[in-house]
Amino acid sequence: MQIEAAALGPESVAWELHGSTAMLTAGLRALLLQLWHPSIASAVATHSEVARDPWRRYQSTVAYMASVTYGDADEATEAIRRVRDVHSRVRGVDSTGAAYTANDQALLAYVHSTLVDSALCAAEVYGPRLSDSERDRYVAEMAGVAEMLGLVDPPRDAAAASAVIMHAEGRGESRPGRDLAWLLALPPMPLWMRPAYSVLFASAVDLLPRQCAVDLGLLPVWGITRPAVRASTVALTQATILAVSWRPTRHAIRRVAQRNFSA
Repeated sequence: MQIEAAALGPESVAWELHGSTAMLTAGLRALLLQLWHPSIASAVATHSEVARDPWRRYQSTVAYMASVTYGDADEATEAIRRVRDVHSRVRGVDSTGAAYTANDQALLAYVHSTLVDSALCAAEVYGPRLSDSERDRYVAEMAGVAEMLGLVDPPRDAAAASAVIMHAEGRGESRPGRDLAWLLALPPMPLWMRPAYSVLFASAVDLLPRQCAVDLGLLPVWGITRPAVRASTVALTQATILAVSWRPTRHAIRRVAQRNFSA
């Protein structure tokens, strides 16, 4: 099947949203939501190197989102082709005994929905704040990307994306899901990085459905601690902007992307 992706462009909601520091939290939340599904958790445990390098899946997700957002049509098409190639080789039996393939429509819809729903949930707390129409427009923009990945009927608005996650068949507790969630909670990293990462991870758990956190064996963020977690996350992201010049870097990416669209 020939794939030709259309670049999202500077007028898209995704252009602004995917460049925000809230996506640091969104990426981790999406991964945890994916591990909530036993078939996806088993596929990740069996077919990826996440047990040896837990950053690999996170980095590949970030790179993919950057390509389909800020890349030109050729770069977006190539990113989607790589994902489809990987999906074509992923199949097996999960921890509950259910057979799975990465190209299963229900699993594709679930993974796609975790990404868009997490981006919206993180933006609602940490910005940029979007209107209801902008939230729905963002989901519609990303539906086009999902179709290129082989999803026949992707969610078209924010409510539909959330519903895919909350009503997914088979979602629940699994041993691979718990093991991988704890690997994400305590990944191999230098000691000096752990305090900052702990704040980031707590911010992701804070935005999870409570049952998801419980099923993954994680301690939910209770209401009394939520203000502290969110204040710490805001402080961390502001420090990130100052320390690594996140905002100028984001603008530089956009300038390069703008040249791609004007060429």
